[in-house]
Amino acid sequence: MPEMQRNFDCGLFPVRGFLALAEVRVYNHRSFEGLSESIKGVKMLQRKNSKAGFSIRPSTAPAARRTFVVLGAPRGGTSLIAGALRLAGVFMGEEIDQANNEDLAFTCHKGDLAALADGPRRAGYLDAIRRTIDARNASHAVWGWKDPLSALYVEELLPALVNPRFILVTRDITAAAMRERIEGRRSLKKAEEPEFYLRKTRQALTLYAASLALIERTSAPVLFVSYEKASRNAEDFAGQLLDFTLGRAAKSAAGKAAWQAIRLYTRENAPSADLAHRPAVLDGEMDGSLDLSRYPDLGAVYHACATLINQRHYEAGLALARRVLAQMAEGFEAYPRLNANPVLLAEVEAGMCFMSAIAQVNLGDGAASYMALGRFSAVATYLRVTGQNSELVRGMLAPADELMARLERELGG
Repeated sequence: MPEMQRNFDCGLFPVRGFLALAEVRVYNHRSFEGLSESIKGVKMLQRKNSKAGFSIRPSTAPAARRTFVVLGAPRGGTSLIAGALRLAGVFMGEEIDQANNEDLAFTCHKGDLAALADGPRRAGYLDAIRRTIDARNASHAVWGWKDPLSALYVEELLPALVNPRFILVTRDITAAAMRERIEGRRSLKKAEEPEFYLRKTRQALTLYAASLALIERTSAPVLFVSYEKASRNAEDFAGQLLDFTLGRAAKSAAGKAAWQAIRLYTRENAPSADLAHRPAVLDGEMDGSLDLSRYPDLGAVYHACATLINQRHYEAGLALARRVLAQMAEGFEAYPRLNANPVLLAEVEAGMCFMSAIAQVNLGDGAASYMALGRFSAVATYLRVTGQNSELVRGMLAPADELMARLERELGG
């Protein structure tokens, strides 16, 4: 495949083009099956080791009943694993936080390590989790959960788990700490940074050590995944995860469909370059803050994202666009009135998808750009068939079509 062409510019489209119409049926922005069928696939890997990681104690004929536990650290790739498991057909919870794929029934500790260390609070938390596990065992033969802090308590729950399987994802701890700093920088003073970085690095090391100690004390199958390698080798990661979760069933038609979905999901959610954020972007006025409440309205968010991308700060612009798209799934906290305006939400979604596509193609990820354009096209079609004349989206159609045509040639070449 030839090297992906870059240098595709985004244009600053007028925010006054946003519509403000209500009473239109809600648009389901998560139904985009089949948008990337033209992207070439590769054969599924049926190997114990791959470019994404390795497994120990694997089973080619998994038990009919089993429980998957995702181990790792905050900002360490556990969300990617949990999302992939959901695509593989594993039930991962009734009330899922769409921003990070966490089952809210398992994260009532709210990330408070002290709550898991305190005797009475820990006991109360574990009692609640045991009741959840009993309910899940009764209703699902195959299920799992993701909680970055689970290594600190899951060993006490092992008697309640049916045929547990562990997936430990590890990430460069420096990148993980920097990601936490990026997402929390508005509430952190400069003088507090040294202690913050040390605490987050120490936390990651503690969780990885606890995970390894747990794995050594059990005989359960374990899949080790490198977040960085999985992000760069989506095909290998998808094949290996399905081998681990489905066994021989990974070769079925359903398994192959899941492989395609996980491969594309991994490409779309791979980090562009967490360590490549320019200091001038992070410290400047337009820093792509992921705290949307910082911006007075969505128009300001839109202009911030477009400005970052036009100034070639693609990583920061992409991070901001992804934050907006993630909040669409759970409802805007910063702008609650927008949640009742499906047409305006559709315009916002289209704009953020288009800018994500521009950022990703300039970062060299053509497949992710193609996926974002497919989502943009679906939203644009929704606006057209419902008779909404969106100046904002209309201004994006020609460059979006041009980029999609070019990507189809290059991805299929």
